[in-house]
Amino acid sequence: MNNYTISSDDLIILRDGRPFGEAGIFGGTSLDWPYPQTIAGMVRSAVGFNSDPDFFKNKANIPKILSVGISKITPLLDSGHDEYLLPIPADLCFTGQEERQVHVLSCHPLLEGEGTDIRCAHWLYPSLGTAEKPEPKPAFIRQQFAQQYLDGSLSICTEVHDIDADFVSGPVQETRLHSAIDEYTHSVETGKLFAESGLYLTAPRSSGAAVQTDDRLYAAQNEHGVLGDIKIGFELSGLEEGMSMPESAYLGGERRRVAVEMCEDSLYPEVPEMEGNERFLKLLLTTHGDFGSWAPQWLVPEGDELQCDWVPEPRSGVRIRLRSAILSGWAPVSGWDYVKYGPKAFRKLVCPGSVYLVELEDPAQSQKLVESLWGKSICESGSQSELDGYGQVVVAKGMHIFEGRSK
Repeated sequence: MNNYTISSDDLIILRDGRPFGEAGIFGGTSLDWPYPQTIAGMVRSAVGFNSDPDFFKNKANIPKILSVGISKITPLLDSGHDEYLLPIPADLCFTGQEERQVHVLSCHPLLEGEGTDIRCAHWLYPSLGTAEKPEPKPAFIRQQFAQQYLDGSLSICTEVHDIDADFVSGPVQETRLHSAIDEYTHSVETGKLFAESGLYLTAPRSSGAAVQTDDRLYAAQNEHGVLGDIKIGFELSGLEEGMSMPESAYLGGERRRVAVEMCEDSLYPEVPEMEGNERFLKLLLTTHGDFGSWAPQWLVPEGDELQCDWVPEPRSGVRIRLRSAILSGWAPVSGWDYVKYGPKAFRKLVCPGSVYLVELEDPAQSQKLVESLWGKSICESGSQSELDGYGQVVVAKGMHIFEGRSK
């Protein structure tokens, strides 16, 4: 395996690949974080051209470059040292503006007389233990708080004394407005505007008064300063002899450059030790899930929860069944197919942070399951989606799960 990080001081322009100029879309469909296939495309282009300037002119090279796989994609906050970030889990809820609180959703079966349109008899339903109005969520959880989530040690309600110590709101965003220029008069065309949205790989503060004197942060209207720069770490597989990443590459649209650094060790979270009796585990999506439905087909055949039953997890063979799911929504994606030389079909992706609660038939096999899935994809094994970095997960211990309720 080869471990790398990318970083940049440039404004990164990211789009979802849908046709540009679609009616009602002002300035395209810009993203606030790269899809896995965006990073995979950057890697494959850089590796190919670094091997041979004419690499992509030879069609025999296409299968080789598509077999280069990307895994363990993770944001890293550089605030004196690199610490990993995880997407905000969907089963966390924030309340309070002045005194922030984080609530963990608990899971319960239905009471007698209750019912839903979910047809699974063993389904557990998420419940929020407060009537307060939820507040907007940050984008990432920082390493210390993330470790508590993974260990299953969070209280059902936790006071947040310094939000910047535990969370990152997301990268600095910036939108630039442009006018169309008439090709004959070279003057501005009336009413023809174009918005270009992008992001800086920098984490802004949510609180505090320290202001950075950095022009790009002023341009992004950031009032509070920065926590640090954001890097993106990943691991590559399938590199043949003579293939390697160059020291820089282009990420996203308009040839925005990123610096590439090779790392001796992976900066991905370490696999936790299980006690061997974990009956419930959470699969936390760290990258978008490309399942063709709201869950992997091997876990929920045809996306029908009525068919949820004990199944062997493909990598480990450990028998599990889905007990609940808390999703962060879906995102659209298309793109360009270099092999077919045409647009890719539109797909719906499950957003990062989505949580699948699974039950183990044999809790003694929890460590085996965790080690098999950690940083890996739960997409169809050997699929292009897996190689493109979709559906990657970390595993957290189940918490606040109740099999019965008092009447």
